[in-house]
Amino acid sequence: MAVVGPPLGPGPAGVDVVVTVGCATSRTRPRRQHEITLHADWSVTTPHDLAAERVAGALGGYLSCLELVDHVIPAAQRWVQLAARRALPDAVAVGDGSTWRPKRRLAGCCAGESFPDAGTLGAHLRSTEHLAARLGADHAQLAEVVRACRIAHAKALELTLDEESAAVAATCCLGGATDVEDLWRAGVHPELIQDVHRSLALTGRLPGRFYLGVVTRRPDLRWVARTLAAVDETPDDQAGPDEFRQGSLASWLAWTASPRDRAEPSERGDWLRIGVSQPMILALAESEYRPEDVTRFAAALGREPDGAARTLEAWLRAGCSPSVDDLLRLEEAGVPALRAVSGPALKRLRAEAEVEAAFHDDTELGLLLVAAGTVPQAVAMLKSAAQARQTKRRKRA
Repeated sequence: MAVVGPPLGPGPAGVDVVVTVGCATSRTRPRRQHEITLHADWSVTTPHDLAAERVAGALGGYLSCLELVDHVIPAAQRWVQLAARRALPDAVAVGDGSTWRPKRRLAGCCAGESFPDAGTLGAHLRSTEHLAARLGADHAQLAEVVRACRIAHAKALELTLDEESAAVAATCCLGGATDVEDLWRAGVHPELIQDVHRSLALTGRLPGRFYLGVVTRRPDLRWVARTLAAVDETPDDQAGPDEFRQGSLASWLAWTASPRDRAEPSERGDWLRIGVSQPMILALAESEYRPEDVTRFAAALGREPDGAARTLEAWLRAGCSPSVDDLLRLEEAGVPALRAVSGPALKRLRAEAEVEAAFHDDTELGLLLVAAGTVPQAVAMLKSAAQARQTKRRKRA
């Protein structure tokens, strides 16, 4: 996903930043202060001949400024990009986004820690403590370099929320300025909000949760736009003002996009158009069932597609995947096709008819159990069929 603008230097364009840092030639000796200069491309000028010091380091020597160049400066560079929202945060939403964590949990920093919201996590990811742990930098040196970069950028206001772009972004958010401020805390630039909204070619506003889903889950925005455009009507259980309904659907798409959607980009829209609810779509999305299967099943039974989908989902929960033809044959035999097998009953059948059941997969046993009505009757049918096969083989012999 594109971010806003090119990477920033340690200071405003064309400005070098001078920092006083501590330097030592031994890990145990006190550090002496000297200045370093950070240039616009993040190259560093120090009082040392760093090339010669690297040779000395390879022979067992030590110079803290080598660690500064190799670890502290990259950490400071990362801090500037995050502070300016020129880089996206490495954030992961746990479950439905009720808690958050870094993509990389760092020992001694945030290992095992979770955060209550994206804004709190964003502040942690921008902290010098986290960046020092992530890039192996000396925290005291990093804090000094970051302080100098913050001061250098202060007059240019490059690290603060710009009021003009924030006002424009607020017109793209259902929560207005509050959403923009929350997204800024999470690490999202208001111009990125505008870019995302513009890419969908929508007139209505979208909730802040949608933009968080885009930043953290990285769905294909072209797929989101096509799916929104393809859904002409929304099921009654999602009724409400068009803007809220559209925003809710867009958020759901952003947070639930999967590899299946990349492989079958039109399928999600097909599910929605036939009236299957969002939970059922997710339950069936990775199965062998397609929207046309649900449509045919529902039409044959005179039911709504969502009800037919619930029956198929119940079969999947039991570990079975009968075809629509299998289920319609049950209906023709007088067995209600909307009846699904339960997992515990299927397990009991396998236990009670262990030998006979071993020759059948779960779907076959499930269909038999539904047709029989009870586990004892299904066991009896399996044993009877096994005896019939044995009798037939003996006669052939």
